[in-house]
Amino acid sequence: MTMEILLIIFGVVFLLIVGAVITIFIVAKKKGGTIRTGSGPSGPKLDNFNSFDRMDSF
Repeated sequence: MTMEILLIIFGVVFLLIVGAVITIFIVAKKKGGTIRTGSGPSGPKLDNFNSFDRMDSF
């Protein structure tokens, strides 16, 4: 019984995290596709949010 409860809780948390990530991506796209990463006072901007060539800058 406790295993089923743990699986349900894990599933809900996983869905919440996935939903939050998708929401952040949608909001970033609506704001012009630029996102700031904190490697400076303002941070470098990723102009094209679709290209994941610079994942190391996150």
